[in-house]
Amino acid sequence: QEFQVRHVPRAGQSPERIARMAPSVLAVDITGSERFPFDLLRGLQSDAATTLVPVLALTRQPDPLMRAAAFAAGAEDVTHQGADPDELRSRIRTLGRLASAASRSMDAEATAQRLRQRLRERERELDDTRNLIEHMRLELHADNQTQRTRVQSLVQVGLELNKLQDFHVLMDRILREA
Repeated sequence: QEFQVRHVPRAGQSPERIARMAPSVLAVDITGSERFPFDLLRGLQSDAATTLVPVLALTRQPDPLMRAAAFAAGAEDVTHQGADPDELRSRIRTLGRLASAASRSMDAEATAQRLRQRLRERERELDDTRNLIEHMRLELHADNQTQRTRVQSLVQVGLELNKLQDFHVLMDRILREA
């Protein structure tokens, strides 16, 4: 069997109760002049748990005003109760496939959103790493310059000390440089 049909009496027709049944398609009888079926359609459309469940509205007669009111209240399709059973099954299968495709699309979009978020986080981490590397490069360059200056100074002192022959001048120079 392709799908299961459940009858929900009017007393049990609330968006919350219907959501707990987890239907893939809803067929709602909108026959009569009551506002309740249209209120139910609007409630299903506005409830987060049922807003994605497609609704097939059923009327007794193919009345254009009833069709327009059903579409305005949130039905995805409208047909009359005397419709051919094969047509009715086909409409329900089509609505079910559309709902399934919409659900997969939403899942894919949520996955893409999570991946975009992870990519933004990785980009921030990469920027932080780049900044850290640049900071370390600048510190190493400054330290290298300091060490180079010290080595040059020591070489210069060494050269000058080699030129000095007087012990007292040599000691005086060593103490001054130290």
